[in-house]
Amino acid sequence: EMHDKLFETQNIWKSISDPTSIFTNYAQELGLDTAKFTTDLKGSDVNDIIRADREEAKGLDLTGTSSFLINGQK
Repeated sequence: EMHDKLFETQNIWKSISDPTSIFTNYAQELGLDTAKFTTDLKGSDVNDIIRADREEAKGLDLTGTSSFLINGQK
């Protein structure tokens, strides 16, 4: 649900330098554990995964979401 909410509302938050408060409000609206959400958002475990995914996408010359590779072709 959070994934869908972020994509549906990206025009609202995409140009904000720190949309953390907006994301936390979305988490609360969806009934998520906001304390865990905040911890995960700031934690290195989640950010390391995101960083690795971004580096992989950069190496594959993927420039946006969604991007697809079929048989290794963009």
